[in-house]
Amino acid sequence: MLVHELGHFFLHHLPCTYQTKWENPRCGLPVETREFEAESVAWIVCRHMGVETKAREYLAGYMKDNKTIPPVDVLQIGRAVERIEALYKQPCEFKKSVFYKNNLYLQQDIEKVEKGQPSLF
Repeated sequence: MLVHELGHFFLHHLPCTYQTKWENPRCGLPVETREFEAESVAWIVCRHMGVETKAREYLAGYMKDNKTIPPVDVLQIGRAVERIEALYKQPCEFKKSVFYKNNLYLQQDIEKVEKGQPSLF
């Protein structure tokens, strides 16, 4: 899911060349934390846009299998949501980013959204 993967990017979960610009790279977090945060971002963004997603089922399923949620940073989740929603409102700015230029799959997904085809949200 596109929003989930963008969530990983904006939550600083990915080890990449941008780490020097990030004060707090978070790529070393446990897998459960990274996935729960990215899925939370996906659920919030999709909910705001009125798009159905399986993120809710994932989050509920996690709680069914575990007694507590993993340690997450709610502030980072909120920031990631804001950045993704800003990209959706101004996709031309996103197309200038290195993240977009170096990711063929992301380029194809954005093109589908722009053409009004079913998005991968």
